[in-house]
Amino acid sequence: MKEQNTENTKDSFEGEPSQNLITERQFLDVICRDYTSVHYADLRNDIAEPLKVALSGNAIKMDRIRVREKIGYTDTVKGYCDHFVADGNKKEFLRVMDRKFLLQELSKSDRYVYRYESVPNPAGHRYFEVQVVRVREENFDGKVIVAFHHIDDLVSKEQQYRWELERMAYTDGLTEIGNRAAFTKDMAAFDEKPGAACVVADVNNLKVANDRYGHEEGDRMIRDSAECICAAFGEAGVCYRIGGDEFCVLIGEAEKEQIQKILLKLDELIAEKNEGRKMSLSIACGYAIRENAQEPMEQVFNRADEMMYDVKFRMKKEFPVYSEERIKNYLNVLKILCRSTDSYLYLWNINRDEIWYFGDVDKEYALRREGAQTCTIAEMEAVVYPADRAALREDLVKIIAGEKSIHDMDYRWVNRQGEPVWINCRGTVIPDDKGRPFVMVGRVSDKSLRYLYHPLTKLFNKNKMFLDLKEQILPRNTGYLMLMGIDNLGSINLRRGRSYGDEVIKKCAEIIEQETEVQNVWHVENNCFALYLDVRSETDVRRIYEKLLSELTDYCTLSAGVVADSKELFGDEGNLYACAEMMLEKAKDIGIRNIVFFSQEDLDARLKTIQFMEEMQSSVRKDCEGFYLCYQPQIKTGNYHLFGAEALLRYRSAVYGNIYPDEFIPLLEQSKLIRPVGLWILETALKQCKKWRESVPDFHISVNFSVVQLEDKEIAEKVLHILEKVGIPGNALTIELTESIQIQSISQLTPIFKSWRDAGIELSIDDFGTGYASMSYLKQLDVNEIKIDKMFVKDVEEATYNYRLISNMIEFAKNSGMRVCCEGVEDMRELTVLEGLSPSLFQGYLFSKPVPVEEFERSFIDRSTPEYRKHEAFIQKIYDYKESMHFIYFNTKNILRDTNLGLWIIRINEETGYSEMHADETMERIMGVDRKYSPEECYDFWYSRIKEDHLDYVKENVAHMVEANVVVQLQYPWIHPVYGEVMVRCSGRRIEDSDGMVTLEGYHRIISDIEER
Repeated sequence: MKEQNTENTKDSFEGEPSQNLITERQFLDVICRDYTSVHYADLRNDIAEPLKVALSGNAIKMDRIRVREKIGYTDTVKGYCDHFVADGNKKEFLRVMDRKFLLQELSKSDRYVYRYESVPNPAGHRYFEVQVVRVREENFDGKVIVAFHHIDDLVSKEQQYRWELERMAYTDGLTEIGNRAAFTKDMAAFDEKPGAACVVADVNNLKVANDRYGHEEGDRMIRDSAECICAAFGEAGVCYRIGGDEFCVLIGEAEKEQIQKILLKLDELIAEKNEGRKMSLSIACGYAIRENAQEPMEQVFNRADEMMYDVKFRMKKEFPVYSEERIKNYLNVLKILCRSTDSYLYLWNINRDEIWYFGDVDKEYALRREGAQTCTIAEMEAVVYPADRAALREDLVKIIAGEKSIHDMDYRWVNRQGEPVWINCRGTVIPDDKGRPFVMVGRVSDKSLRYLYHPLTKLFNKNKMFLDLKEQILPRNTGYLMLMGIDNLGSINLRRGRSYGDEVIKKCAEIIEQETEVQNVWHVENNCFALYLDVRSETDVRRIYEKLLSELTDYCTLSAGVVADSKELFGDEGNLYACAEMMLEKAKDIGIRNIVFFSQEDLDARLKTIQFMEEMQSSVRKDCEGFYLCYQPQIKTGNYHLFGAEALLRYRSAVYGNIYPDEFIPLLEQSKLIRPVGLWILETALKQCKKWRESVPDFHISVNFSVVQLEDKEIAEKVLHILEKVGIPGNALTIELTESIQIQSISQLTPIFKSWRDAGIELSIDDFGTGYASMSYLKQLDVNEIKIDKMFVKDVEEATYNYRLISNMIEFAKNSGMRVCCEGVEDMRELTVLEGLSPSLFQGYLFSKPVPVEEFERSFIDRSTPEYRKHEAFIQKIYDYKESMHFIYFNTKNILRDTNLGLWIIRINEETGYSEMHADETMERIMGVDRKYSPEECYDFWYSRIKEDHLDYVKENVAHMVEANVVVQLQYPWIHPVYGEVMVRCSGRRIEDSDGMVTLEGYHRIISDIEER
């Protein structure tokens, strides 16, 4: 019967159905009514035919197939598994329903039963059993009946729990694939497969990922590895996780080429996973195929494992799979080194685009997101000053491409206050084992360039320009250097105020930087910028100049001098710049809005300058032959007595005759000849001063010092040596400094100035008001004198703004204990107006132009000469003029001293409660202070001696003074350190606040001993 059924079954696959087959199917339909679905299958030929599909079963969802239509067994099983088998059972279901597996199992038994969990069907059934039964009891030919039915009513909760435990025991909880227990159980079955193979895979750098990024990243690497391996092998093999970072794939039958092809696919899948990862995924794989039927699978596994370790070692040599360990070591070293430097150390992982910074960089710069350890190149570029980004990006692209290995650039970062700060960034590329760029290690310093940029615009200054011209620009031998100056900046300052003038300068800097055809820009003087233009013709230069003029129309006009960059023509950076400077002066002489190019005539003039320079060098070698000094007197206010003189350098050329100072002094500074010449000036002037002090005991001499001289590291000692050599006290000497001394140089100059002050030498700021110095700048320098420039003195009787400006300067100087000298006084009217402001000294052509030694002696030292008598007559003439103008000179300082009226300024910080008092000499004397107090100590001294029962009264009146903005007068008892309790009268008012502090001014007077009538 069974044999007949078998034959009929065979016929049903090959031709028309017979009556016997129909009868058999009716029989099967009766005996299999409890089954959800029943199929005939020919396992050897991969053919199946459905006999029954229950409406309640999942199989009802599959396409209906006519009885005579042949369908693929494997495709049917796979389709069913994909749609209806629970995820946890899919791999096992496909394994046991595999044709080869069933042929092997049914060759030993007439039936194979497998139970599994399914997706619930329309009837709610979840647990199923499949029975595969041989059609022939003997001589098994591969034909079987496959029957499915649900067993929910047979499966108890206890059995379900036991199945779940069994599933969990063989499943890896992280990856949801088989674990080591499943691998051990299943590997035994592969011993009977002659063509079986084994692949062992190991995840590289898992420990580094865990240590550096946390176990969450490590778990992600494991899951991604499992996903890639399973996807690469697909149905070709079963993947297991057999250790923390180790996987194994068992393959029933495989060839070497097939496995190699799968491993190439695995590499592609890993590369896709690595896009956007914190740490690259890397897997080392080894494989082995059974060499014969007698070789156990354990030995196959061992051979695959050995190959995997060989591959892992080879990967370590050929590829930087150990790069994370190297980076970790570098980071540890940098972490230690950062404690001993002010710079910010960094490491840039070039391939991963990660930058680590060490030091307190986050305090000043917003490089990293809060809590982040690293930043990207894009995040770093976000804090780079916009004008510098293109050049930086160009350099980094070369680094990434391996075209250069050293990074050394100066550019700007923008700090958290929005201010650009120049930094120097240096770094060296460390390659990987294949010579490709791996990491760059270096340092960022925001302090090394602080002396190379201008404090107002934050552009590089003249010092940096000379470095760049020498190292970068001149060697190119192409392009143009343009020196561009703001026209009439002094007038702008006078009309609109210094703060407006500063804004104009900053606007110029901003617009020039934005011009893309300007390769370099330096702020070389207060009103002057130097530009390097890498263009081919003067036409291009004019076009850029006109464009800048147009963009600055609302702010100012510009004049420019231009020279071609030619090392052959100019020789060095000093000559190149000097010629550009000469062209700018030429342009300004023509008028505003002019541009002048270096010409043949200019070349001839330059050659003349070079010849003249050679002559001066010869003069210096011959003990400054040809140089001589002229002296201009400094006259005291009120009595017009001689205070001293300023020594001024002159030069008489053997070829060209007398040369103007503004022609030869810049050359001396550019060539640094000013250093030996300056010391000659100092010694000559001091010797002359010593001689004149025999006739005028308190005679003072003033000598000018340039920035170039102050850059000499031994200048402090040299000056003191000359002072000692001449044998004259330090208080006879005043050293005049130009206001253009850069503010950022103060810290370097402070020790020099202190050593001079300790020797009694006084310091003076020359041409005050023409640069960008502030009052706080003067306090930092601790100068003894300021010299108000002649541009403010000229026509002061008509220029109201100049008058107010000079008045404020003098008031500030007096309150700070500084002497004031007004330069450039040329007529009686200027003298008369200025005397009303009570400066200390006058200097100008009204009294005398600078004259040689002999003439100065005759006019101001030797009382027996006609010239001296002429000078005395002139002084009398001044008195007569003032009398005719009904002008009476009041020596306010003497009046205040004689009447015991002390002046004070009180400043109060309302937020912190900090208070300070600035007192004049009379105020200090009548208060009875025993030494020079600081402003804070002075305030405490005054306030602490107010009689206690009047403290509230004084507080209320001071508060009224602050709030009402009116003059307030009060009287109160005060405890004098010598006289005890005295009655004091005080009057004061609020004036303009300074440095964010409320500012009051007034007087203080003891009235206990005043006779009232």
